[in-house]
Amino acid sequence: MFRSENIHYLTIYGVSRHFGGPEEGGWWYDNYFCIYSEPVNPSLITSAQLDKRKGELENKFEDLLYNYDGITCICEPEKRMFEDTSKPYYS
Repeated sequence: MFRSENIHYLTIYGVSRHFGGPEEGGWWYDNYFCIYSEPVNPSLITSAQLDKRKGELENKFEDLLYNYDGITCICEPEKRMFEDTSKPYYS
């Protein structure tokens, strides 16, 4: 299989936009929710193959768009690295 130091993850996130507050004319933030993740070894595949797989995954999960404001596929070194677990706080 993969050597652990080379593993990255192709992760599909559902993106939803939320109103953060009325300060300074109002502000919004995006919330990322993990839908699917698969391990990849970037040293064994080309960037073209990686881009092709990202497109395949985005197409596979595009029917979920009615639940989210968008979906995105990210290659990340840690699983679910960009998933939000709380509302951001700005002071």
